[in-house]
Amino acid sequence: EQNLEARPTVQAYSMVLNACAFADSVEVDGKIVKASPKQQMKAFQIAELIMSRLGKEPYPNVKSTSMTYGTFIKCCGRLDLPNNIAQESASRAFADCCQTGYVSDFVFTQLRYALPPEKFLNVLAKNGYKNLNSKGK
Repeated sequence: EQNLEARPTVQAYSMVLNACAFADSVEVDGKIVKASPKQQMKAFQIAELIMSRLGKEPYPNVKSTSMTYGTFIKCCGRLDLPNNIAQESASRAFADCCQTGYVSDFVFTQLRYALPPEKFLNVLAKNGYKNLNSKGK
């Protein structure tokens, strides 16, 4: 019997984001190899689409959380994207996360991984985090 009322949850969206984050490698002839830049960019575009949808709260109580922000930032750090795209997207997602109040240790950890140290500290300072050491603490 079909459930025509079924709707995706934020967990389902998070799982898609996580799959995108790990699209940096693929299996070919039983070996794990680096995915092509085109494949990785496609995964990133899917991740951007997911975040865009979540920003519009597609269903009641289905919106971005610290998990979705952190996992999107993980996409920026893991996928082999041009630096300007990866860093700008991670920085923008962190700023949005700060605006919504969903910053968590997971988000900080993913941001630290996604950005070079100086950029990481600059993004933190730009979003109101002052007097930090080189590890962002």
